[in-house]
Amino acid sequence: MAGNAALTPEFTHRVQTGFQFKNGATTDLFFAYNVDKIALFTETIDNKILAYQSRNFDHSVDYGANFFTPWKIYTWWSGQFNATWYKTNFKIDGIDLSQRTWEASVFQSFKIKKWLDSSLYLGYASPTIAANTKFADQFYSSLALSKRIAKDKGKITLHWNDIFNTAREREWTARNGTSINFYQKRPTQVFGVSLTYTISKGKKIEDKNLEESSKEIKSRAN
Repeated sequence: MAGNAALTPEFTHRVQTGFQFKNGATTDLFFAYNVDKIALFTETIDNKILAYQSRNFDHSVDYGANFFTPWKIYTWWSGQFNATWYKTNFKIDGIDLSQRTWEASVFQSFKIKKWLDSSLYLGYASPTIAANTKFADQFYSSLALSKRIAKDKGKITLHWNDIFNTAREREWTARNGTSINFYQKRPTQVFGVSLTYTISKGKKIEDKNLEESSKEIKSRAN
């Protein structure tokens, strides 16, 4: 990673409008013009070292749309869906790096009273471009199962992240006759169990006592 003392601020002129429906769904449209676009640029040093540096580029134009909607099928089954699509018009050294990108995710929650609570998240992001580097698409997933114990004072939860073991780092860069094909897989598929317990002590303060105390303070002030 290399610093850049010559870096100047990026300014964005943005216009956005949206609609909200009765069921809680929303949709947004936006247009943005970015001046002195900042992007992470990649190049090689002596064909041995990869150098990453944030640089200013002339400008970029972004426009797109977003849609979000919640739902509730049953009292025990609810969720939400989100989708985004946008296009970026961007050039470096006369090379057109414009791209269309879309992302979508769905979250579902299942609550079965006195038995089990669970949530499932699935998300996908299409390939993206940052300066002269292209990043591969990504698929995300996670699952959580929890159960109340000890008269609802405790809860045991099972976490499972990256269910299908699909998360990875993969990118391609081409610059001055040099091509970079980078791939790295981290241990993203993780299982975990957590236990929480709430300890309470002392008498419960009733709302009635609080109201009477508030009235007494006001009477003294008058």
